Amino acid sequence: MTDRRDGDAYRVTDEEAQRFRDDGFVHLPGVLAPDEVDAIESVYQRFLRREIPVEGRDFCDMASDYERPIEDFSIVNVTLPRRYFPEWRGNLQGPVRE
Repeated sequence: MTDRRDGDAYRVTDEEAQRFRDDGFVHLPGVLAPDEVDAIESVYQRFLRREIPVEGRDFCDMASDYERPIEDFSIVNVTLPRRYFPEWRGNLQGPVRE
């Protein structure tokens, strides 16, 4: 874990903020602890195994059209996971307005 995380807050350097503005992404080490990543991965594995039902086009292949069979997906996307996994609503990893 990094000393830049303080509860729900994570201190971003000026350089990181500028890199994000310039490139549209930035690597922020220690934003999530390994156990937090494991918990997120566990839920996404459930999505991929279709244990958590996702309606219509909210479960799709980002590399193809909507007609491709699930078995042939190459880049799986689960849109709005908090809609289908309510335990994530209001969490630290993804607060959004829904």
